[in-house]
Amino acid sequence: MTALIRSYALGLHTLRGTYGVAASLIALGAVMTGAGLVAGGGVIVALGLSLFAAARVGGEFRHGTITLRFLAGPRRAGVLAAALITYGTFALLVGTASLGAGIGIAWPLAAEGLSLGLSPSLIGAALLTVVLFALIGVCAGAICRDRPAAVLVIAGAFAGEQLAGRAIGDAAAVPALAGVTAGLGALAACLVAHRDIS
Repeated sequence: MTALIRSYALGLHTLRGTYGVAASLIALGAVMTGAGLVAGGGVIVALGLSLFAAARVGGEFRHGTITLRFLAGPRRAGVLAAALITYGTFALLVGTASLGAGIGIAWPLAAEGLSLGLSPSLIGAALLTVVLFALIGVCAGAICRDRPAAVLVIAGAFAGEQLAGRAIGDAAAVPALAGVTAGLGALAACLVAHRDIS
C-alpha cells in the first residue's frame, strides 16, 4: 500500500500541471478568502481539486495506464485506496495553503477592527469539504472513466451539497457530503474490483 501511495505521489510530483493547478487554486482561493468570501474560496478550491482528481484518475482508466498500477498492486481496492489517500492529502495541503494565504491577505483588515468571521469549526468544515470533494473526484473518475460524465457526477454532488445545506443547515451538510462520498467510494470499489480493464 505504501508503494502504491508513493507511486501516486510521484505521479503528482512529476507532472508540471499539478503545480499549475495547485498555484492557481491557492491564488484564487486566497483572493476570495481575503475578500471575505471564505465559502466562495473553499468552493473554488474544492471544485477545482475535484475536477483535477477526476481527470487524472479517469485518464488512467481511459488510456489504459491503470493496468500497470493493477499489475504492481493486484488488489484493486488497494489501488483505489492509494488514489483516495494521495488525492485527499494533496487536497488538504492545497486547501490549507489557500486558506492560510487568504487569512494572510485579510489579516490587515482584521487589524482595523473588521471581523474575518472565521471560527475553528468553519475552518475545519471548509478543509473537510475540500478533501471530500477531491475524494468525490477520484471516485467519479474511477466510476465514469470519462471526463464529461465525471464532471456531471461532481456537479450533481455539488448541487446536492448546496441543497442539503439550504434544507438541513450548513452544519449537517458536511456529514451528508461525507455520506455521499462514502457511497461513491463503495460504488467505485465495487466497479473497479469487477470491471474489465483491457
